[in-house]
Amino acid sequence: MITFLTSNPFIEGTESLNPKNRLVDELLFNIKRNNVRGLFICATPDNPDFTDGCRDSIHKALSEIGLKFSCFHVLDGRNPEKTQELTSYSDVIVLGGGHVPTQNRFFQKIHLRERLRNFKGVILGISAGSMNMAENVFVHPELPGETTDPHFTGEFQGLGLSTRNILPHWQKLPYDILDGKRMLQDIILPTTSDHVFYGLPDGSYIFSNGKREELRGESYLISNHHVRLICPDDATLVLQVN
Repeated sequence: MITFLTSNPFIEGTESLNPKNRLVDELLFNIKRNNVRGLFICATPDNPDFTDGCRDSIHKALSEIGLKFSCFHVLDGRNPEKTQELTSYSDVIVLGGGHVPTQNRFFQKIHLRERLRNFKGVILGISAGSMNMAENVFVHPELPGETTDPHFTGEFQGLGLSTRNILPHWQKLPYDILDGKRMLQDIILPTTSDHVFYGLPDGSYIFSNGKREELRGESYLISNHHVRLICPDDATLVLQVN
């Protein structure tokens, strides 16, 4: 299995893939060019218009770089009973972005972790999709009211496709305010005594081919209440060799 944990694979403001840090080259190297069978798995199972729009965008972007698809299916609240059929049939699976807990509940409902256990193709995670690829998902509040909601929990079982917890859209995150609190200083850093995160700006990603796991592009390590740049842009940092 080949995995890409991206923050945002698109060039900002466009529907074209960002070639930074060899993302496009790596996708083309690892995906066959013709008769590709694609599958987009949603983050919001009950919003088909949004899901179809996201599918159309990634389909268009992947086609633009030279991949020719025979199909590009959607898996969401309309067809959960087809999870086994669609995942086993696909060459490329895209896990969409959105609200992490909502997407995680859907993944649990369709038993996606078990369905992907023997998958041999390419999985491209986008934002929330990348976060939910972790073995154990740790996510900070995202929506207004979640910081004070006594029922909010940010710990879930993930898909088990990575041991890394990422924080996407890092270029914006340190400046975000939620419920009057600073996202980085007041919400995220206090949790880093127990959890380690990798901050990925848009254009950076974690690549794994099952034998080697690498950070590609500007990346930050967030642990023990500190933030440290560990990989500059246009560079690669090996995280693990199996």
